[in-house]
Amino acid sequence: MPSIVQTLKGIKAFVMLLLDENGNLKPVWELSDSLLDSRAFQLAVASMKTTPEVADILTERYIAPTHDLEALLQYPPDSLGYTYASHMKQLSFKTLEPEIESNSDSSYIENRWRQTHDIWHIITGFDTSEIGEIGLQAFYLAQL
Repeated sequence: MPSIVQTLKGIKAFVMLLLDENGNLKPVWELSDSLLDSRAFQLAVASMKTTPEVADILTERYIAPTHDLEALLQYPPDSLGYTYASHMKQLSFKTLEPEIESNSDSSYIENRWRQTHDIWHIITGFDTSEIGEIGLQAFYLAQL
């Protein structure tokens, strides 16, 4: 069960995300971090480990190389790579480099989610506004 401090941090991050109009991702990461030690997250990890291929990735701790936006722009226009790179360029976004240590299954999964965060915006259709970020966090939570 998460500590009251983690729960309060999650609530604070959610409120900051609602009120922040600067596009700051710090509340997004704080909200995600507040769930890392939750029972739901631990159950999700246990469920992931029942699929051998996923269990292998968790054991290996594979981290993909940084997304090369210029290379992705060479893909067909209807591909996910091209759409993602175009979106990132249009918004003047840079690829995210996760800054957390992958020293547990939970932190590894969080690290991969951070690395693929902007791709999930494309896949889910949630924009990068405050409400779009909250929608994406709700999508993540539903996965747990």
